[in-house]
Amino acid sequence: MSFLEIEGYHVFVTGAAGGIGGAIVAEFLAQGCKVTAHDLKPSSLPSNKNLFTVQGDISDEASIESCMTQAREHFGPIHILAANAGITDEGHDYPLWQMPVDVWEKTYHVNI
Repeated sequence: MSFLEIEGYHVFVTGAAGGIGGAIVAEFLAQGCKVTAHDLKPSSLPSNKNLFTVQGDISDEASIESCMTQAREHFGPIHILAANAGITDEGHDYPLWQMPVDVWEKTYHVNI
């Protein structure tokens, strides 16, 4: 039994294939949860009967709706959302006020 008393809960994790996201997925699985792992490239996650992966873009509303529908159809109602997805423009070194508008908008839509 989970010390958090969340065993059996359905958890939806965004940004699930990254380092932090993978750790979040692993911990919820260890607590006995059913986890839907959402990412642009979720293929790096290990196979587990309590893990369902969906591929989608967190900045696209239609993609989010589709992934949430798939998750609910697979494991039922979602009890916990771990909103972990986030990006940054690490390839460039410029002050925030010089960030190109398209990069700012993409970062905003993913992170917020």
